[in-house]
Amino acid sequence: YGLSRVLLTQGRLPDDNQRRALEWCVEYIRRNLTADGVVYSDSDELENRISSGVNLNTSSLAYGGLGNCAILLKRMGKEEEAESILSLQQTIKNGIENYFGGEVAGYKTYRYHKGCDVIRAWNCLPVYMGITERAKDTLKSIDEKLWTDGSCRSTEGEKILWDRSALYYLATLFRAGEKEKAWARLKEYSEIRLLGEHVPYAVEAYPEGGMRHLSGESGLFCRVFTDGLLNIGFDEKGYTVKCVLPKEINELSVKNICLNGKTETINVAR
Repeated sequence: YGLSRVLLTQGRLPDDNQRRALEWCVEYIRRNLTADGVVYSDSDELENRISSGVNLNTSSLAYGGLGNCAILLKRMGKEEEAESILSLQQTIKNGIENYFGGEVAGYKTYRYHKGCDVIRAWNCLPVYMGITERAKDTLKSIDEKLWTDGSCRSTEGEKILWDRSALYYLATLFRAGEKEKAWARLKEYSEIRLLGEHVPYAVEAYPEGGMRHLSGESGLFCRVFTDGLLNIGFDEKGYTVKCVLPKEINELSVKNICLNGKTETINVAR
């Protein structure tokens, strides 16, 4: 997912080493696809700090990465390979719905892993990647069950807080069209994190690490604006901008942003 996204942003096709890396990742996904159509993993990026196993995060990243990879292949004129990857992507989409989809705490959302009966922050990842069938209840459940003090708890019933969860959630709200809720939550987050006692960075975790700062989380804050508010995406022809401004903003200008290998200025007006 990461390599394909970087290449699309740079407007570059993969070199030989990068191509082999992408092919290896696709083959890894194929080999680790379960009978249910989801990607096997014994943990997620939280490294089993919270219950995991075969999880929604891994399959969501695979789904997004395969979509990006298919775009690169189409740009290379490899239509047949792209279609094969898109078929695999569809299998995972169906698997996400059938294996993880369900009712949790009264919401039509996802079980983060088999047997999980609480709301998890990473439930927003399928929506972020463009799977919208359960978007409304999924985002509502995170807001009602996990949002607290300008950030997002990782799971219901725990105090563990990771800003990466909150920032993906904010970007997902924008991408799903929930622009007013997204703008209100973004302001709340910014006032606490960027203008409050933890100036000026996002934090990794609480209580773990004493809310230390990590550059990756601050990078995700920037992506709330690029991936979220501007809703930038990529296709075989270039990039797309699907920005819908919240009511408090009449116009928006972003200068010197790198998209598809070009330095661009984007102006959005109501």
